[in-house]
Amino acid sequence: MGYYAQMTEVNDAFGLKCMTVFFCSLTILSVILRFYARRLTRAGLGLDDWFAFSASVFVLALNANVLGGTIKGAYTGHSPIVNDRPVATELEHLSLKYKYGFQITEKVAVGLIKLSILFLWRRIFGTVRSFAASCWVMIGVIVAWSSSFFFATLFQCGTNWVWNWAPIDFFKTHCTNNTTMVTFFIATDILTDLMIMFMPIPIIWKLHMPRRKKAGVTGIFMLGLL
Repeated sequence: MGYYAQMTEVNDAFGLKCMTVFFCSLTILSVILRFYARRLTRAGLGLDDWFAFSASVFVLALNANVLGGTIKGAYTGHSPIVNDRPVATELEHLSLKYKYGFQITEKVAVGLIKLSILFLWRRIFGTVRSFAASCWVMIGVIVAWSSSFFFATLFQCGTNWVWNWAPIDFFKTHCTNNTTMVTFFIATDILTDLMIMFMPIPIIWKLHMPRRKKAGVTGIFMLGLL
């Protein structure tokens, strides 16, 4: 049984390491190709490109967090369980530190990705005044949304930083309800994604082209939801 648990831990660690290396490579490659395409087409770099570049830095930081935590056993190690609660070991403290860093960084990364898409919409459809105005409104919403969750996570235990990796019972009674905040973050993240991705659809269907082509263009834009 102990051998099986050890093999499972090793396999989990190997899988996470491979995943982070793959996504880091994919992120770097996508940014390089994006900037190369701008240079090739002489379109010039816009705010959407710089927000995409900034987002990639934080995405790489997220992957570095997972990779570092995996190497040290923070994500794949197993803490002893007593009364359905993880015992406050050094490994548990380390795991909570990595989790705290991940949750803070993801708020910035996700916000920058959404802003990059919105500024891309402005570049493509910015000649339509009503759409440009709605883009600015949505940009304001995303900035407020991302900033709110960033600071709510950063100060979930006030300025008592060590409480963020305190035993679970202590954390629950002295800090913000993390489960509720994460649930609300995920729900609003999905909602804003849908709002952003559907924004250009009305404009596409007003274009003078066959419906089949409109459906094809719409499908291409909807791939962003994946």
